[in-house]
Amino acid sequence: MNIERFEVHRIAVDTRTRWVMLKLVAEDGQVGWGEALVGDDSALGVAALTHAAQQLRGTNVLQATSPSRSLALDQATGLLEATVHATIDQCLWDLRARLACLPLYRMLGPCLRDSVKLYANINRGTRDRSPRGFATRAAAAITAGFDAVKIAPFDGVNRANVHTAPGRAAIDRAVRRVHAVREAIGEAAMLMIDCHCRLDLVAARRFLRATEEARIDWFEDVLPYHDLHGWTHLRSFCDAPLAGGETARGVRDLLPFIERGLWDVLMPDVRFFGGITELVSLASLAAQHQLSIAPHNPRGPVATLASAHAMVGCAVFHMLEYQFDECSWRNDLVGGAEQIHGGHLLLPDSPGLGCTLNQQILDAQQLP
Repeated sequence: MNIERFEVHRIAVDTRTRWVMLKLVAEDGQVGWGEALVGDDSALGVAALTHAAQQLRGTNVLQATSPSRSLALDQATGLLEATVHATIDQCLWDLRARLACLPLYRMLGPCLRDSVKLYANINRGTRDRSPRGFATRAAAAITAGFDAVKIAPFDGVNRANVHTAPGRAAIDRAVRRVHAVREAIGEAAMLMIDCHCRLDLVAARRFLRATEEARIDWFEDVLPYHDLHGWTHLRSFCDAPLAGGETARGVRDLLPFIERGLWDVLMPDVRFFGGITELVSLASLAAQHQLSIAPHNPRGPVATLASAHAMVGCAVFHMLEYQFDECSWRNDLVGGAEQIHGGHLLLPDSPGLGCTLNQQILDAQQLP
């Protein structure tokens, strides 16, 4: 059975968010879906996906492989190459599982769970950036059944201004947001903070002291990844679990942090970490170092399903990021495959990823 054709879909979610999906189609009409990472220049990403997918036309489904990511660590082009590799990897796993008439997770190893715990990332959907706005959205996530909420409260903060008056004022606003969210969700729920690598050690210490009563349960991407010395010092005084790795393009990128014991939680992203293949392969290494895996997943439902299938057999799986309440038609896009109950994603029993994308919604949201 050969790959006959492909489609690339650019989907407008809102003014800020775009999803890019790749669809591979076999000769018998079976399909495989993957979700890509796109930056500001989504046209370049689409062109790269298109070129790579064209090379697969006429290739046997069982023999096809993702293109090389030999440049994946290159700062200029590596992320694009890593994205193309990972997206096609998702497609091929989905397609092969459908041909085998099996849910994908049954092809990846032991089945340790039939649902995957989610946490609610409320950041992108929070338009009102006041403490009250964050608190309202966090409370809505708790009402919807989630017991862990993540925010990125550092609007206006960067490493250049962190010790200036504007930067200190922005951090003070972040502190107020954290306290408001903790009050809204109560003591039982987890409160997770994403810093997007905007702080330095002094600012991180000041922020932690100011939010001590709010109890941070997860401190993510506090410092730039190249600052291993800084991460080592942060490890020595931060009581909250440290999480990182969302920009890693494979296991190799994570090794310096794993070997030094700098993070408690690893956050690979299926869209460019190496796809499902490398995400699954990370589990044994993480287990050896007593680390947990919580895949980074701030975008669409195809990446959510791909990440969930990869985590079914992961002994050190922690929880999966979910972009909470960003658009009303998200689950309709994947034909109702994203079934969430009590903060858990129930794995579909249908073959592959278990989703059939709604053509009507694709057409309505499609970008030229």
